[in-house]
Amino acid sequence: MKTIIWDAYGLENPHSGIARHGSHLLKELNRLGYNPLVLRSEPDFFCDSSSLYKTPSPSTKIMHQRSISSFVDQEITEGRCVFHGLSNFNIPSSNKHDLILTIHDLIPLLAPQYVSKASALQSAYLIPKAIRKAKSVICVSRWTQESCKERFPDFAHKFVYIPNGRSECFSNVSRGTMTKRLIFISRYEPYKGFDLVVNILSQLPEDVCLDLVSNEQGHIWLGENAEPLLSSGRIKLLKNLKDHELQKLTADAAALIHCSQYEGFCLPASEALSLGTPVIYRKGSGIDEVVGTGGIGLGFGALEDEWCSAVLEVLDNPSSWRSKALQANSELLSWTKVAQSTLKVYNS
Repeated sequence: MKTIIWDAYGLENPHSGIARHGSHLLKELNRLGYNPLVLRSEPDFFCDSSSLYKTPSPSTKIMHQRSISSFVDQEITEGRCVFHGLSNFNIPSSNKHDLILTIHDLIPLLAPQYVSKASALQSAYLIPKAIRKAKSVICVSRWTQESCKERFPDFAHKFVYIPNGRSECFSNVSRGTMTKRLIFISRYEPYKGFDLVVNILSQLPEDVCLDLVSNEQGHIWLGENAEPLLSSGRIKLLKNLKDHELQKLTADAAALIHCSQYEGFCLPASEALSLGTPVIYRKGSGIDEVVGTGGIGLGFGALEDEWCSAVLEVLDNPSSWRSKALQANSELLSWTKVAQSTLKVYNS
Protein backbone atom coordinates (compact mmCIF):
# COMPACT_ATOMS: atom_id res chain seq x y z
CA MET A 1 0.00 0.00 0.00
CA LYS A 2 1.30 3.45 -0.89
CA THR A 3 1.77 6.06 1.82
CA ILE A 4 -1.55 7.83 2.52
CA ILE A 5 -1.41 11.58 3.09
CA TRP A 6 -4.44 13.57 4.16
CA ASP A 7 -4.95 17.29 3.89
CA ALA A 8 -7.21 18.24 6.80
CA TYR A 9 -7.61 21.93 5.95
CA GLY A 10 -11.13 23.13 6.82
CA LEU A 11 -11.70 20.50 9.51
CA GLU A 12 -10.91 22.74 12.49
CA ASN A 13 -14.40 22.82 14.03
CA PRO A 14 -15.05 19.49 15.81
CA HIS A 15 -18.82 19.94 15.39
CA SER A 16 -18.77 20.51 11.62
CA GLY A 17 -20.00 17.73 9.37
CA ILE A 18 -16.75 17.49 7.40
CA ALA A 19 -14.64 17.34 10.58
CA ARG A 20 -16.81 14.57 12.05
CA HIS A 21 -16.63 12.69 8.76
CA GLY A 22 -12.84 12.93 8.70
CA SER A 23 -12.46 12.03 12.37
CA HIS A 24 -14.59 8.88 12.12
CA LEU A 25 -12.86 7.77 8.91
CA LEU A 26 -9.36 8.42 10.30
CA LYS A 27 -10.07 6.35 13.43
CA GLU A 28 -11.36 3.47 11.35
CA LEU A 29 -8.42 3.53 8.92
CA ASN A 30 -6.05 3.61 11.89
CA ARG A 31 -7.89 0.65 13.44
CA LEU A 32 -7.48 -1.27 10.19
CA GLY A 33 -3.74 -0.53 10.24
CA TYR A 34 -3.42 2.06 7.46
CA ASN A 35 -2.57 5.19 9.52
CA PRO A 36 -2.75 8.20 7.15
CA LEU A 37 -0.29 11.03 7.73
CA VAL A 38 -2.33 14.18 8.35
CA LEU A 39 -1.18 17.58 7.10
CA ARG A 40 -1.99 19.89 9.99
CA SER A 41 -0.37 22.93 11.60
CA GLU A 42 -0.78 21.59 15.18
CA PRO A 43 -2.09 18.43 16.91
CA ASP A 44 -5.70 18.79 18.04
CA PHE A 45 -8.96 16.82 18.42
CA PHE A 46 -8.53 15.51 14.89
CA CYS A 47 -5.08 13.94 15.13
CA ASP A 48 -2.32 13.62 17.69
CA SER A 49 1.37 14.27 17.10
CA SER A 50 2.06 10.66 16.10
CA SER A 51 0.12 11.04 12.83
CA LEU A 52 0.79 14.74 12.26
CA TYR A 53 2.70 15.98 9.23
CA LYS A 54 3.23 19.59 10.29
CA THR A 55 2.49 22.26 7.68
CA PRO A 56 1.89 26.02 7.60
CA SER A 57 -1.72 27.17 7.89
CA PRO A 58 -2.64 29.89 5.33
CA SER A 59 -5.73 31.96 6.05
CA THR A 60 -7.67 31.54 2.79
CA LYS A 61 -8.66 28.61 0.59
CA ILE A 62 -6.77 29.92 -2.43
CA MET A 63 -3.61 30.59 -0.42
CA HIS A 64 -3.89 27.14 1.13
CA GLN A 65 -4.13 25.46 -2.26
CA ARG A 66 -0.99 27.27 -3.44
CA SER A 67 0.85 26.58 -0.20
CA ILE A 68 0.03 22.89 -0.11
CA SER A 69 1.10 22.45 -3.73
CA SER A 70 4.50 23.95 -2.92
CA PHE A 71 4.76 21.90 0.27
CA VAL A 72 3.96 18.63 -1.46
CA ASP A 73 6.48 19.21 -4.25
CA GLN A 74 9.26 20.14 -1.80
CA GLU A 75 8.63 17.88 1.20
CA ILE A 76 6.95 14.67 0.03
CA THR A 77 9.71 12.95 -1.88
CA GLU A 78 9.37 9.29 -0.85
CA GLY A 79 7.79 8.18 -4.13
CA ARG A 80 4.24 8.15 -5.37
CA CYS A 81 1.68 8.57 -2.56
CA VAL A 82 -2.08 8.64 -2.21
CA PHE A 83 -2.98 12.26 -1.42
CA HIS A 84 -6.54 12.77 -0.14
CA GLY A 85 -8.13 16.20 0.28
CA LEU A 86 -11.24 16.06 2.47
CA SER A 87 -12.72 19.54 2.08
CA ASN A 88 -14.25 19.83 -1.42
CA PHE A 89 -11.25 21.50 -3.10
CA ASN A 90 -7.98 20.84 -1.31
CA ILE A 91 -5.65 18.80 -3.47
CA PRO A 92 -2.30 20.05 -4.80
CA SER A 93 -1.48 20.94 -8.38
CA SER A 94 0.81 17.95 -8.75
CA ASN A 95 1.21 14.98 -11.07
CA LYS A 96 3.51 13.13 -8.69
CA HIS A 97 0.79 11.46 -6.60
CA ASP A 98 -2.60 9.77 -6.83
CA LEU A 99 -4.95 12.64 -5.99
CA ILE A 100 -8.26 11.78 -4.28
CA LEU A 101 -10.86 14.41 -3.41
CA THR A 102 -13.93 14.20 -1.17
CA ILE A 103 -16.84 16.47 -2.08
CA HIS A 104 -19.55 16.82 0.55
CA ASP A 105 -21.78 19.12 -1.49
CA LEU A 106 -21.75 21.73 -4.25
CA ILE A 107 -23.93 24.24 -2.39
CA PRO A 108 -21.63 27.24 -3.11
CA LEU A 109 -21.98 26.45 -6.83
CA LEU A 110 -25.65 25.42 -6.81
CA ALA A 111 -26.86 28.35 -4.68
CA PRO A 112 -24.15 31.03 -4.52
CA GLN A 113 -26.72 33.59 -3.37
CA TYR A 114 -27.05 31.72 -0.06
CA VAL A 115 -23.38 31.66 0.93
CA SER A 116 -20.82 34.38 1.43
CA LYS A 117 -19.45 36.07 -1.66
CA ALA A 118 -15.94 34.90 -0.75
CA SER A 119 -17.07 31.28 -0.43
CA ALA A 120 -18.95 31.41 -3.73
CA LEU A 121 -16.04 32.95 -5.66
CA GLN A 122 -13.35 30.73 -4.16
CA SER A 123 -15.46 27.58 -4.67
CA ALA A 124 -16.24 28.52 -8.28
CA TYR A 125 -12.49 28.75 -8.93
CA LEU A 126 -11.13 25.90 -6.79
CA ILE A 127 -13.67 23.07 -7.06
CA PRO A 128 -13.59 22.69 -10.88
CA LYS A 129 -9.80 22.90 -10.80
CA ALA A 130 -9.60 20.18 -8.12
CA ILE A 131 -12.01 17.90 -9.99
CA ARG A 132 -9.91 18.17 -13.15
CA LYS A 133 -6.75 17.22 -11.24
CA ALA A 134 -8.25 14.41 -9.14
CA LYS A 135 -7.93 10.76 -10.07
CA SER A 136 -11.17 9.97 -8.19
CA VAL A 137 -13.77 12.12 -6.42
CA ILE A 138 -15.60 10.59 -3.45
CA CYS A 139 -19.18 11.90 -3.02
CA VAL A 140 -20.84 11.40 0.38
CA SER A 141 -24.39 11.03 -0.97
CA ARG A 142 -26.14 10.05 -4.18
CA TRP A 143 -27.48 13.61 -4.30
CA THR A 144 -23.94 15.02 -4.23
CA GLN A 145 -22.82 12.50 -6.85
CA GLU A 146 -25.67 13.40 -9.19
CA SER A 147 -25.07 17.13 -8.62
CA CYS A 148 -21.42 16.64 -9.60
CA LYS A 149 -22.28 14.64 -12.71
CA GLU A 150 -24.78 17.26 -13.85
CA ARG A 151 -22.36 20.12 -13.19
CA PHE A 152 -19.26 18.40 -14.57
CA PRO A 153 -20.45 15.81 -17.13
CA ASP A 154 -17.00 15.47 -18.74
CA PHE A 155 -15.70 14.00 -15.46
CA ALA A 156 -18.69 11.80 -14.60
CA HIS A 157 -16.46 8.70 -14.53
CA LYS A 158 -14.50 10.13 -11.59
CA PHE A 159 -17.39 10.47 -9.15
CA VAL A 160 -17.59 7.58 -6.66
CA TYR A 161 -20.40 7.25 -4.13
CA ILE A 162 -19.23 6.44 -0.58
CA PRO A 163 -21.64 7.72 2.08
CA ASN A 164 -20.78 8.67 5.63
CA GLY A 165 -21.12 5.90 8.19
CA ARG A 166 -23.78 5.56 10.82
CA SER A 167 -23.29 7.15 14.22
CA GLU A 168 -23.08 4.13 16.49
CA CYS A 169 -20.67 5.67 18.99
CA PHE A 170 -23.50 7.52 20.77
CA SER A 171 -25.74 4.51 21.48
CA ASN A 172 -24.71 4.44 25.15
CA VAL A 173 -26.21 7.86 25.96
CA SER A 174 -29.25 7.39 28.20
CA ARG A 175 -32.48 9.02 27.17
CA GLY A 176 -34.10 11.25 29.76
CA THR A 177 -37.75 11.90 30.47
CA MET A 178 -39.60 12.75 27.26
CA THR A 179 -40.31 16.45 26.99
CA LYS A 180 -41.86 18.75 24.43
CA ARG A 181 -38.46 20.13 23.52
CA LEU A 182 -37.12 20.13 19.97
CA ILE A 183 -33.50 20.62 18.98
CA PHE A 184 -32.06 22.52 16.00
CA ILE A 185 -28.32 22.21 15.27
CA SER A 186 -26.75 24.36 12.57
CA ARG A 187 -24.27 27.11 11.85
CA TYR A 188 -25.90 30.17 10.35
CA GLU A 189 -26.23 30.39 6.58
CA PRO A 190 -29.24 31.93 4.77
CA TYR A 191 -30.22 28.53 3.30
CA LYS A 192 -30.23 26.76 6.69
CA GLY A 193 -33.83 27.74 7.46
CA PHE A 194 -33.49 29.77 10.65
CA ASP A 195 -36.47 31.92 9.62
CA LEU A 196 -38.60 28.85 8.99
CA VAL A 197 -37.84 27.24 12.34
CA VAL A 198 -38.76 30.49 14.14
CA ASN A 199 -42.07 30.67 12.25
CA ILE A 200 -42.84 27.01 13.02
CA LEU A 201 -42.17 27.41 16.73
CA SER A 202 -44.32 30.56 16.83
CA GLN A 203 -47.30 28.52 15.57
CA LEU A 204 -46.83 25.53 17.86
CA PRO A 205 -48.44 25.31 21.33
CA GLU A 206 -46.63 27.41 23.90
CA ASP A 207 -45.39 24.39 25.86
CA VAL A 208 -43.26 23.27 22.88
CA CYS A 209 -39.74 24.70 23.25
CA LEU A 210 -36.50 24.60 21.27
CA ASP A 211 -32.82 24.13 22.11
CA LEU A 212 -30.99 25.91 19.31
CA VAL A 213 -27.28 25.11 18.91
CA SER A 214 -25.47 27.47 16.57
CA ASN A 215 -22.44 29.68 16.07
CA GLU A 216 -22.07 33.38 16.88
CA GLN A 217 -23.70 34.43 13.60
CA GLY A 218 -26.71 32.28 14.38
CA HIS A 219 -27.05 33.80 17.83
CA ILE A 220 -26.87 37.32 16.40
CA TRP A 221 -29.53 36.55 13.77
CA LEU A 222 -31.87 35.10 16.38
CA GLY A 223 -31.33 38.02 18.73
CA GLU A 224 -32.50 40.31 15.92
CA ASN A 225 -35.36 38.14 14.62
CA ALA A 226 -36.73 35.99 17.46
CA GLU A 227 -36.74 38.22 20.51
CA PRO A 228 -40.25 37.26 21.77
CA LEU A 229 -39.38 33.53 21.69
CA LEU A 230 -36.05 34.18 23.39
CA SER A 231 -37.47 36.38 26.14
CA SER A 232 -40.27 33.90 26.87
CA GLY A 233 -37.75 31.07 27.19
CA ARG A 234 -39.20 29.05 24.33
CA ILE A 235 -35.86 29.23 22.48
CA LYS A 236 -32.71 28.47 24.45
CA LEU A 237 -29.53 29.48 22.62
CA LEU A 238 -26.44 27.30 23.00
CA LYS A 239 -22.97 27.17 21.47
CA ASN A 240 -19.54 25.60 21.98
CA LEU A 241 -20.97 22.47 23.55
CA LYS A 242 -18.86 19.44 24.37
CA ASP A 243 -19.82 16.22 22.60
CA HIS A 244 -21.43 14.65 25.66
CA GLU A 245 -23.50 17.79 26.27
CA LEU A 246 -24.77 17.85 22.69
CA GLN A 247 -25.53 14.13 22.78
CA LYS A 248 -27.52 14.47 26.00
CA LEU A 249 -29.56 17.39 24.61
CA THR A 250 -30.26 15.47 21.40
CA ALA A 251 -31.19 12.28 23.25
CA ASP A 252 -33.65 14.22 25.44
CA ALA A 253 -35.28 16.05 22.51
CA ALA A 254 -38.58 14.88 21.05
CA ALA A 255 -37.17 15.51 17.56
CA LEU A 256 -34.38 17.17 15.64
CA ILE A 257 -35.91 19.77 13.37
CA HIS A 258 -33.83 20.56 10.29
CA CYS A 259 -35.10 23.17 7.85
CA SER A 260 -32.09 23.52 5.55
CA GLN A 261 -32.76 23.75 1.83
CA TYR A 262 -29.62 21.75 1.01
CA GLU A 263 -27.54 19.11 2.79
CA GLY A 264 -24.81 16.96 1.31
CA PHE A 265 -25.45 14.29 3.95
CA CYS A 266 -26.31 15.82 7.37
CA LEU A 267 -24.38 14.13 10.14
CA PRO A 268 -26.49 15.85 12.87
CA ALA A 269 -29.44 13.87 11.50
CA SER A 270 -27.46 10.63 11.59
CA GLU A 271 -26.33 11.33 15.15
CA ALA A 272 -29.90 12.10 16.21
CA LEU A 273 -31.14 8.80 14.77
CA SER A 274 -28.43 6.90 16.67
CA LEU A 275 -29.91 8.32 19.88
CA GLY A 276 -33.46 7.37 18.97
CA THR A 277 -34.39 10.97 18.13
CA PRO A 278 -36.48 11.27 14.95
CA VAL A 279 -35.80 13.98 12.39
CA ILE A 280 -38.30 16.42 10.88
CA TYR A 281 -36.63 17.85 7.82
CA ARG A 282 -36.88 19.49 4.41
CA LYS A 283 -36.70 16.96 1.58
CA GLY A 284 -34.78 17.28 -1.67
CA SER A 285 -31.07 16.79 -0.93
CA GLY A 286 -28.65 14.33 0.67
CA ILE A 287 -30.48 14.28 4.01
CA ASP A 288 -33.23 12.16 2.41
CA GLU A 289 -30.75 9.28 2.15
CA VAL A 290 -29.87 9.54 5.84
CA VAL A 291 -33.25 9.80 7.54
CA GLY A 292 -35.30 7.35 5.50
CA THR A 293 -38.14 6.07 7.69
CA GLY A 294 -36.61 7.61 10.82
CA GLY A 295 -38.42 10.90 10.47
CA ILE A 296 -40.83 13.04 8.50
CA GLY A 297 -39.70 14.87 5.38
CA LEU A 298 -41.56 17.87 4.01
CA GLY A 299 -41.36 19.28 0.51
CA PHE A 300 -39.72 22.57 -0.37
CA GLY A 301 -43.03 24.40 -0.55
CA ALA A 302 -44.51 22.97 2.68
CA LEU A 303 -46.27 25.57 4.83
CA GLU A 304 -45.62 26.18 8.51
CA ASP A 305 -48.83 24.39 9.52
CA GLU A 306 -47.63 21.24 7.73
CA TRP A 307 -44.41 21.39 9.72
CA CYS A 308 -46.42 21.89 12.90
CA SER A 309 -48.52 18.82 12.09
CA ALA A 310 -45.34 16.77 11.68
CA VAL A 311 -44.02 17.98 15.05
CA LEU A 312 -47.31 17.14 16.79
CA GLU A 313 -47.35 13.68 15.19
CA VAL A 314 -43.93 12.94 16.71
CA LEU A 315 -44.92 14.41 20.10
CA ASP A 316 -48.05 12.25 20.18
CA ASN A 317 -46.22 8.98 19.37
CA PRO A 318 -42.77 9.16 21.00
CA SER A 319 -42.14 5.42 21.46
CA SER A 320 -43.05 4.58 17.89
CA TRP A 321 -40.81 7.29 16.45
CA ARG A 322 -37.93 6.34 18.74
CA SER A 323 -38.06 2.80 17.33
CA LYS A 324 -38.23 4.10 13.76
CA ALA A 325 -35.23 6.37 14.34
CA LEU A 326 -33.07 3.57 15.73
CA GLN A 327 -34.08 1.24 12.92
CA ALA A 328 -33.26 3.85 10.26
CA ASN A 329 -29.83 4.40 11.81
CA SER A 330 -29.10 0.65 11.81
CA GLU A 331 -29.69 0.57 8.04
CA LEU A 332 -26.92 3.10 7.32
CA LEU A 333 -23.45 1.92 6.33
CA SER A 334 -20.92 1.23 9.11
CA TRP A 335 -17.70 3.26 9.25
CA THR A 336 -15.79 0.01 8.76
CA LYS A 337 -17.44 -0.42 5.37
CA VAL A 338 -16.87 3.26 4.56
CA ALA A 339 -13.15 2.82 5.31
CA GLN A 340 -12.96 -0.37 3.24
CA SER A 341 -14.64 1.34 0.29
CA THR A 342 -12.24 4.29 0.62
CA LEU A 343 -9.25 1.93 0.57
CA LYS A 344 -10.55 0.44 -2.70
CA VAL A 345 -10.49 3.94 -4.21
CA TYR A 346 -6.94 4.45 -2.93
CA ASN A 347 -5.86 1.16 -4.54
CA SER A 348 -7.71 1.56 -7.84
